[in-house]
Amino acid sequence: MSDGTELGPGPEFDRIREMIAAAGHSAQHIGDDAAVLDIGSPEKLVV
Repeated sequence: MSDGTELGPGPEFDRIREMIAAAGHSAQHIGDDAAVLDIGSPEKLVV
């Protein structure tokens, strides 16, 4: 799940779009400087 951040063209952003699709609702703010993945309450992984 993304917060609506617009991603530009190019392969680096294509990879981010793939990560958003793969993570689904377990990720927040992908496309920002970092992504927060919910890996099981109360754990979160920032990548």
